[in-house]
Formats: sequence, structure tokens, C-alpha cells
Amino acid sequence: MAIAVDQLLCEQEMVLKPFEPWVPLPPYLSGCTILASGEVVPVLKPEALSPPASLDLNRETTVTSLLPTALVVDDSLTVRRWMVRSLEREGYQVVQCRDGQEAWERLAAGLRCNLVVSDVEMPRLDGFSS
Repeated sequence: MAIAVDQLLCEQEMVLKPFEPWVPLPPYLSGCTILASGEVVPVLKPEALSPPASLDLNRETTVTSLLPTALVVDDSLTVRRWMVRSLEREGYQVVQCRDGQEAWERLAAGLRCNLVVSDVEMPRLDGFSS
């Protein structure tokens, strides 16, 4: 699945607020956050962005090849570690890159992934360039 983004309006930190247990949730929502303006914004679950697994197992199939792969691209080690922990907890195998150039080289070398999470402003090659 790919999601096209026309423009980024802003970047800000958020606190994820879980919904009350009695509130019925669609399976693709993790919770919500409240913006400074008071607007409540839903937050998607990363695992909802990957296709459901219909697996035909054979003896050569390894466990890691069954996991969906996420590529995390960010020049901040702290952000990468947080994203890796979050995605691994949701069942992803995670590949990390320090900037867009490194990510581009890994993809050009044949890395296949189900999800890409990328910072926008990075050294060498940013999240907008190709």
C-alpha cells in the first residue's frame, strides 16, 4: 500500500491518548492525540498499513521472511530507536538507515519492504528527493 502526501502542514511531537475501553474502535486506530488548537486527531496503527498475511509455508521458509519489513529512515538515532521498538512490537522486521542516501542505496540493491517511514529533512538526500 502507498499513501500519497500532497504537502506537510507541520511537524510536532504528540502524546498518544488511548480510547476508553468501552469505545468501539476500528482495527486500524491506535488512539488519538489532541492538537494545540483543541482538534482531536486519530492515530493509525502501523500494522494496519500492511496487507493481511496469507501464508503458504514450506520447509525453506524462514520466520524472518514471513514478517513484513519496514524501512525506517531518520538521521536522529533516538527517533530511529523509538520507531524500531514500536514497529517490532507490531510484528515488523525493521531495517534502519541514517539518511535518504543510505536508504536509496539499500533499495537500489534490492531491499524489498512493506512500509517506509522517513524523516523529511536529512543530510545527503532528504525525504522529498529521489
